[in-house]
Amino acid sequence: MSSNDIPQHVLSSAISQKIGGRRVRCALFTTYNFDPGFFELDILPILFNQTFSNADGIRIAQLEDALASDMNDMAVYYDRTALVQDTKPARLDYQRIGVRKWTGVFHPKIVMLLVDEPSDDYETEDEEGNTYSVPQSLVFAVMSANLTRSGWWQNVECAHIDEIKDKSVSNTRVAYRKDLLGLLAALESQAPEGIQHAALEKIRVFLKERTVKARFKKKRSKGKYHTRLFYGQKNQYFPDWIESMNIGIRCNLEVISPYFDSSDLSVLNRLIEVVQPRETRVYLPSDGEEALVSEDVYDDMSLIYNGSWASLPDSVTKRGGRIEDSTLLPRRVHAKVYRLWKQSGNDIVIVGSVNLTSKAHSSRRSGNLETAILVDVTDTKRKKWWLQKLDEEIIYEFPDELPREEDGSDESHIDFILRYDWGKRRLQYWLKGEGVGNLTVCAISGKALFSINRTVSGKWKALGSELTDTIEEHLINSSLVEVIHDKGRCRILIQEDNMPSKPSLLDQLRPEEILEYWSMLTQDQKAMFLETHLDINAELDGLPMRVSKSTGDIETLFGKFSGVYHAFGSLKKLIFSAID
Repeated sequence: MSSNDIPQHVLSSAISQKIGGRRVRCALFTTYNFDPGFFELDILPILFNQTFSNADGIRIAQLEDALASDMNDMAVYYDRTALVQDTKPARLDYQRIGVRKWTGVFHPKIVMLLVDEPSDDYETEDEEGNTYSVPQSLVFAVMSANLTRSGWWQNVECAHIDEIKDKSVSNTRVAYRKDLLGLLAALESQAPEGIQHAALEKIRVFLKERTVKARFKKKRSKGKYHTRLFYGQKNQYFPDWIESMNIGIRCNLEVISPYFDSSDLSVLNRLIEVVQPRETRVYLPSDGEEALVSEDVYDDMSLIYNGSWASLPDSVTKRGGRIEDSTLLPRRVHAKVYRLWKQSGNDIVIVGSVNLTSKAHSSRRSGNLETAILVDVTDTKRKKWWLQKLDEEIIYEFPDELPREEDGSDESHIDFILRYDWGKRRLQYWLKGEGVGNLTVCAISGKALFSINRTVSGKWKALGSELTDTIEEHLINSSLVEVIHDKGRCRILIQEDNMPSKPSLLDQLRPEEILEYWSMLTQDQKAMFLETHLDINAELDGLPMRVSKSTGDIETLFGKFSGVYHAFGSLKKLIFSAID
């Protein structure tokens, strides 16, 4: 595989193709940076096999209905210090579980989707005798992309997408099944006590009870290495984990990482001790004539045997797709890739979240929580370098301050969580650490909502019922608040439970948006919607509504005008289909 043959896909399209129109029943995402507004409007739609409006208000209302009707459980685990500051608030019903890791950062980027298999012929039984009439599969992705606009739409990222089948459908063994179960336990251990992990538990049950348990005795078979997952298991450092895979030494080593330690290349040296490569090429992140590493790190490469800085081909980093435009700056490379290969041997690629830094290469107990997946992509083609050596005569400038993965994180963040239960109408907070006195919770506009005096640490603490109306009024419009404390201020995302009791987002639509939303429903969906949201025999503004459950026909002025919107909506779909 030459540098021009590096596989390239649009991330959302690749995941959508893997889902293949199947019904997603359960979803789990993890990320460092989290942009809930972008996630809801532009990532969630790929989980559903339907058309969504381009108008944000209508799209979010459609997603609310799709989540309620199709999805059983969904959760996003994110680093609480890395919430995107200019994000739109979260509005949909899914678990938003903020994590704070004191030895480093919460850095895994994974997607897990339980999907129904389209078959009526299978029936399986678990160890407890429970019968499942519909087999499922787990679509699993390990990537470098955060749940942000830049991660999914702009940067050069890396990802590996795989699928684990129900044992009633396939008896294929999965070499990283135990790794996945360990990762789920690690995720659960990072969250505060008292958090329910419904989506995580469903995926754990699937892996334990509905997949083949037989293991592989060797690291490889038929000449290829089995796929394995790294998450800092057994307190292992990343190079030690690679060494435990028994990968043959004296291969070529290529490393792509956007971030480095500021002092030296000791992390790379440790990796080289394990791999003992014939030659090493490391991607040099740069911004035009400026190298985005320290001068010391840049010079250290000259001390590495057969080591050199390198670049990715323009075919990977250029913007504008097929359009050649020299005025466009290259795309930012945010991928983390370790490639170990021989021309006459295996071609192994490790992709995920692991930067070339000491925190990333440490075990999860002493550094970051990371994820990376090892995949043997050996084929019959002649293997070549992906990275191209840089001209040694190029003179680079070096920045005064190096970019870090933690850039943009909230350094004044305290370990504080607010959650509101819509069903019980109960507001609680959780605080870790001493030395935090009084807190003031404000809307993003700066308006004070309430204060907490003499905070209690280490357990969930209920706040007074007199705050119920205040917090509900705020949550109708925004789930974001700003917390002012002794050391500064930080922005947090309120965790919302029992959201079916929360007023529907449909209530916030303008009349013209309601008409457009209505026009996008099929006749059966209209009938179902009215059965769910209205009393069929009720009167609306004095006008009797007559609904035929078989056709959904409505003999009202509203029904006639929605037909006009439906006609234009159908025309719009045809035009977009023709353009595609």
